[in-house]
Amino acid sequence: MPKPSWSQRITGSEWERIRCQVLKRDNFCCQYLEDSEVCGEAEMPLHVHHILPKGRHGGDELSNLVTLYEEHHKEMHPKFDF
Repeated sequence: MPKPSWSQRITGSEWERIRCQVLKRDNFCCQYLEDSEVCGEAEMPLHVHHILPKGRHGGDELSNLVTLYEEHHKEMHPKFDF
Protein backbone atom coordinates (compact mmCIF):
# COMPACT_ATOMS: atom_id res chain seq x y z
CA MET A 1 0.00 0.00 0.00
CA PRO A 2 1.51 3.38 -0.97
CA LYS A 3 2.28 5.95 1.71
CA PRO A 4 -0.33 8.77 1.81
CA SER A 5 0.74 12.10 0.38
CA TRP A 6 1.83 14.86 2.79
CA SER A 7 -1.46 16.65 2.32
CA GLN A 8 -3.53 13.69 3.54
CA ARG A 9 -4.17 14.01 7.25
CA ILE A 10 -5.27 11.25 9.55
CA THR A 11 -8.49 12.23 11.28
CA GLY A 12 -10.91 10.96 13.89
CA SER A 13 -10.32 7.76 15.77
CA GLU A 14 -7.09 6.92 13.91
CA TRP A 15 -5.51 10.24 14.98
CA GLU A 16 -6.73 9.72 18.57
CA ARG A 17 -5.11 6.28 18.60
CA ILE A 18 -1.77 7.70 17.39
CA ARG A 19 -2.05 10.68 19.74
CA CYS A 20 -2.56 8.36 22.73
CA GLN A 21 0.48 6.30 21.72
CA VAL A 22 2.64 9.45 21.62
CA LEU A 23 1.36 10.71 24.98
CA LYS A 24 2.00 7.32 26.61
CA ARG A 25 5.45 7.00 25.04
CA ASP A 26 6.36 10.44 26.38
CA ASN A 27 4.89 9.64 29.84
CA PHE A 28 2.37 12.47 29.42
CA CYS A 29 5.27 14.94 29.78
CA CYS A 30 6.20 17.88 27.59
CA GLN A 31 9.37 17.03 25.70
CA TYR A 32 10.28 20.68 25.00
CA LEU A 33 12.35 21.14 28.14
CA GLU A 34 12.42 17.51 29.25
CA ASP A 35 12.31 18.74 32.86
CA SER A 36 11.25 15.78 34.97
CA GLU A 37 10.89 18.06 38.01
CA VAL A 38 7.79 19.74 36.56
CA CYS A 39 6.52 16.80 34.54
CA GLY A 40 2.90 16.24 35.40
CA GLU A 41 2.74 19.19 37.80
CA ALA A 42 1.68 21.81 35.28
CA GLU A 43 -2.03 21.79 34.55
CA MET A 44 -1.73 22.76 30.91
CA PRO A 45 -3.24 20.84 28.02
CA LEU A 46 -0.90 18.51 26.16
CA HIS A 47 -0.61 18.66 22.38
CA VAL A 48 1.04 16.30 19.92
CA HIS A 49 3.43 18.19 17.62
CA HIS A 50 4.77 17.18 14.20
CA ILE A 51 8.56 17.62 14.33
CA LEU A 52 8.72 17.90 10.55
CA PRO A 53 5.52 19.76 9.66
CA LYS A 54 2.92 18.22 7.39
CA GLY A 55 3.46 21.10 4.97
CA ARG A 56 7.10 20.05 4.62
CA HIS A 57 6.17 16.43 3.92
CA GLY A 58 6.27 15.27 7.55
CA GLY A 59 4.09 12.30 8.34
CA ASP A 60 2.06 10.97 11.24
CA GLU A 61 4.65 8.35 12.18
CA LEU A 62 5.46 8.10 15.88
CA SER A 63 9.07 9.07 15.14
CA ASN A 64 7.82 12.44 13.80
CA LEU A 65 5.56 13.21 16.75
CA VAL A 66 6.31 14.62 20.20
CA THR A 67 4.30 15.71 23.25
CA LEU A 68 4.32 19.43 24.08
CA TYR A 69 2.45 21.64 26.52
CA GLU A 70 -0.02 23.84 24.66
CA GLU A 71 2.09 26.90 25.53
CA HIS A 72 5.22 25.42 23.94
CA HIS A 73 3.27 24.26 20.90
CA LYS A 74 2.00 27.83 20.40
CA GLU A 75 5.61 29.09 20.58
CA MET A 76 6.49 26.73 17.73
CA HIS A 77 3.49 27.92 15.66
CA PRO A 78 2.85 31.57 16.60
CA LYS A 79 0.52 32.18 13.64
CA PHE A 80 -1.57 29.06 14.23
CA ASP A 81 -4.76 29.26 16.29
CA PHE A 82 -5.27 26.10 18.35
